[in-house]
Amino acid sequence: MKVQVYAYFHNPAGSICNVAKEWCLELEKHFDVKVHDYSEQNCRFPKMIHLLGEHDSVADVGIYFGYPSYIKTSGNLLAKHKVKIAVFTSETTLSDLEVGQTKSMDLDLLCVPSNYVRCLFNNVVHRNRIMVVNHGVNEKFFECKSAKRNDFTYLYVFQNSQTGGTVERKGFIELLQAFKLLRESHKLTDVKMLIKTTSNIEADIEKLKDANENVEFNIRYLPIEELANLYSSCHAYVNSSRAEGFGITVLEAMAAGIPVVSPIHTGLTEMLSEMNCVSIKYDVRHTTHFRYATNNGEIVKIDPVEIAKSMKYTYDHYQELSKYSEQLRDLVIQKYSWENVLKGAVQWIKEHNM
Repeated sequence: MKVQVYAYFHNPAGSICNVAKEWCLELEKHFDVKVHDYSEQNCRFPKMIHLLGEHDSVADVGIYFGYPSYIKTSGNLLAKHKVKIAVFTSETTLSDLEVGQTKSMDLDLLCVPSNYVRCLFNNVVHRNRIMVVNHGVNEKFFECKSAKRNDFTYLYVFQNSQTGGTVERKGFIELLQAFKLLRESHKLTDVKMLIKTTSNIEADIEKLKDANENVEFNIRYLPIEELANLYSSCHAYVNSSRAEGFGITVLEAMAAGIPVVSPIHTGLTEMLSEMNCVSIKYDVRHTTHFRYATNNGEIVKIDPVEIAKSMKYTYDHYQELSKYSEQLRDLVIQKYSWENVLKGAVQWIKEHNM
């Protein structure tokens, strides 16, 4: 069976690019896959090069990746195939406009990363045409095993959108405030915070370093093996995000076997519970709206005091939490391998093209 995929593959650090790459490599095990790169730039995934191109004849299935507004409709791409599947890889909340765009797409199947995102589309896409397909975890996270850093280190990973908004949605400022509270109010002077980002905050890095003692910033692009080992070398992962469509970095931390500190809301409920993370209290009564090109909708309020409390708890109970987190790795490997998360989508394609 011929499958034509349309996606971006020019940015190895981009979440959309990475999700589409993993889908393609898994689909290739079952179908004859070709890839059309939206970006029209050089594909920076060596494993993808052999898939680039168009089928000689029109493929039975067309799969389109990205946010709703990212999907290219020019050149009749969206109407080219008998079966049309859109994979919305959104890790943010979505605007009403973007959700409404799906009405005109005439989709046979819409794949979304969480039940939270699924609810956003319930009024515009029939429920039988929506499938939740979680993001999987790269296998390198299951293999990582680095020596821990000398100082107790909290890690936070995020990519800031070039169009703005991510810093606000991710609770970045609240996290820095919480770390100050941890060191000053809770008297923890032997802790560090590592911020891993490939964002457009480079101009602010020196100011942030000067204003935040014991905070380290890593803005280099890291191959997946190095990134996985970076997670493993830290003692705990802190997520201060105020809204997520899914929240892949939390899942990566769980796969790396380190304790997770996070609120449990929006798409994060897909993988987190009071049983597998140290929860951060948030105020559901106070939500704010913000509008940027790729980040739209409600975000909850999280008090830095609550983040600091949960970070302190993790520090005090690290040994037991670390031991339990190591045990959780096997469950994450079993449930969130790419082969496992894509089983339903692969079966759907086979059944609808017999």
